[in-house]
Amino acid sequence: MRRINITIEIEDNNLVELAMERELRELLGSSIKDYRKIPNDQELYKNDHKYRELSMKVKAAKRVKYEYYDKNRTDIK
Repeated sequence: MRRINITIEIEDNNLVELAMERELRELLGSSIKDYRKIPNDQELYKNDHKYRELSMKVKAAKRVKYEYYDKNRTDIK
């Protein structure tokens, strides 16, 4: 089993979003395990030091997590 995570940026339009979601669900069906609408946090990131600090910590934690996974995966011999 392989999982792929993508981020798609579209115009801020509910009709476009609904049409895209419908097409994805029609194409991929039950293989979609998670569908999230990500908030636009650019202004908060730019203007809030604490939020920026938290975002950097999350990014660093994800990097460490995937490095650990790569070193310890069992599906490659």
